[in-house]
Amino acid sequence: MGLEQCEICLNKKTTLRCNICEQYSCKHCTHFVDDNLFKFQDLLPKHISNKSFCPNCFDEKVRDELSDYISIMDKAKDVNVYAKVQSSETRLMRRVAKQIKIKDCEDKEEALMRLAYLAAQKGFDTIVDVDIISKKVKLGGRYKKLVWDGTATPIDSTKK
Repeated sequence: MGLEQCEICLNKKTTLRCNICEQYSCKHCTHFVDDNLFKFQDLLPKHISNKSFCPNCFDEKVRDELSDYISIMDKAKDVNVYAKVQSSETRLMRRVAKQIKIKDCEDKEEALMRLAYLAAQKGFDTIVDVDIISKKVKLGGRYKKLVWDGTATPIDSTKK
């Protein structure tokens, strides 16, 4: 942070540099993207992994991907979930897609949401044969924590 002139509003304030184009902008003109916003996206494009953007770079390179991510997240919240023990209910559902897997989630709900996000990202509206298991992992000496792994098969319930 330096005392330069903001290239957007032309005020001499403490400015930040855009991580893409290196343009100076004040904190009122700068767009910030929180790291936790893209919590479920596996491979984040390099230009979005930066935290601060000038308005031009945000509009050209980040806004569309951000809106795509939010729309996929909304679809993921509406994904139907059937556990592996419910196989009698899902036995007639056609399983064509490959099984999806996730590893090392902090809790069970996050693991389930990651599976739903991956299914919604591929265009599916249901996940079946969901199997989420926990395992203990040592942290240093005597401390342990649970991490969750999961598998599911995405299907499109509208197709027969």
